Amino acid sequence: MRTVAIFLAVMVCGLAAVHSAWGKPLETYTEESYVFLATDIVEVTLGESVTIEKIPVFRATVTRVFKGVHKEGDVMNVGGVDLFTIRETTQDMNSRDLTKGDRVLVFLKGAQGVGDAAVFEPLPGGLYTVKPDGIHRSFQGNNPGPYEDWTLVKMTAAEFRAGLEREVAEMGRLEVDIKTKKLPEEMDWFIGELKKRRDVYGDRITPVIAGRIVDTHDPALVVKAMADGGTWRPLVAGLRMPEGREYLVRQIGDPKVALETRKMLARSLPLVYLNYYDDHGKPPADVPAKELSENHQMMTRLAEIARQPGAPVELISCVLEQMWQAYPTQQEGEEMAADRNGALAILKTVYDQPATAEPVRFFIEAFTLRADVKAYRELHSVCGDVPTLVTIGFPPQAPRVQEAKPGMFNVEIRRELKDVPQGTLWYNIIATNTETGKQYVLYSEADHGGYYWSCDVALPADAPWGEYRIQYMTIQNGEKFYGRGFIMSSLAGR
Repeated sequence: MRTVAIFLAVMVCGLAAVHSAWGKPLETYTEESYVFLATDIVEVTLGESVTIEKIPVFRATVTRVFKGVHKEGDVMNVGGVDLFTIRETTQDMNSRDLTKGDRVLVFLKGAQGVGDAAVFEPLPGGLYTVKPDGIHRSFQGNNPGPYEDWTLVKMTAAEFRAGLEREVAEMGRLEVDIKTKKLPEEMDWFIGELKKRRDVYGDRITPVIAGRIVDTHDPALVVKAMADGGTWRPLVAGLRMPEGREYLVRQIGDPKVALETRKMLARSLPLVYLNYYDDHGKPPADVPAKELSENHQMMTRLAEIARQPGAPVELISCVLEQMWQAYPTQQEGEEMAADRNGALAILKTVYDQPATAEPVRFFIEAFTLRADVKAYRELHSVCGDVPTLVTIGFPPQAPRVQEAKPGMFNVEIRRELKDVPQGTLWYNIIATNTETGKQYVLYSEADHGGYYWSCDVALPADAPWGEYRIQYMTIQNGEKFYGRGFIMSSLAGR
């Protein structure tokens, strides 16, 4: 009889790692992702609790094999079960730790050695409980907290097992297809698979499919997959080489490309631009000087889109927002400073044009403020020295505030206030109506101790519906602070 060992990945670092993981969201995958990624899928019955290399594990017996090299009757060492809890019934609100006699289904990935034992790590959340009423999936019910078996699969255990066997066969065929389909000849197949999984929470197959496309090193193929497949993040690695970056910039600026495609490509800008810098804003030593120099022209080239005749406001706003996100504030050399100044000069000319749309003005202010406070003041914003925070817009068909409840919106601030004590801050939020120029003061108070602050505020009853520029200043212990605020999100009826 063979003996193997299964441990959760976090258990390799000891129990402390398990408990620290409870302070963050614990991942779960789609069922087909579990089946696709798992090297082994087995049902086991937990037995006696033992210790291996100072790690508590359960002796467990394999009762059913769906995928992998194991056989029924194998004895396994299952570790890390304190990251999972179990309820006796679906009506039971209290959960308990797994113990001897419990039956579980585990999705395993890879193997490593712990002492003389072979160790298999379950995928995140890849432990289901097997009960008389059926199979239960695991999710993190509360954060912080462990995985809990709250969800009963809506079929009998026999039906679930039969379906799992079919899915194992189906995912096996998919794995072969991903490896053997030819590119670019069979690109339509890859796009079809990307579309199937677009916006599916917990999907982990899309990155594998995208990896084949990225490996072609063909930026045109990558962009086609983004546009037609409706997803960009898993594919952005294919644009991080110089050819990809150049193709990306050209496509964003090309009016012949569909607007939604240009906006999608713009969202990948920060990852592409920052690929040339480490976490401290410094370029790695192995980046060729020519590539880095070309990257240092990117902000100026993108700013040109803002003064492109007929460029959609929606696109300009999207590009400027991504430029703001991509701009590294920690480190700046001569070339980066020249790129910044070139971009600021272009944006200033756009900002000074009376016909420039309000959303474009806002994003110019946001980027300029982040790049150079002096340049921001030279814009002579209606906000004065208190920076614009968000642009609020209400639907034009909405009734006036006087005829309905005060307009509520959410303001979420990324604070870059200097030397402001943590604790309660009082905010005077100033809203300027962009049509009339009239200002309204919205009072808010918030307890917080860090980088982000958020609150719901209401326009006064005498404020008309319309578009507002939002500013803020803070008052703490009678002292006034002018802070730097950047857009994070705005919910205002759009």
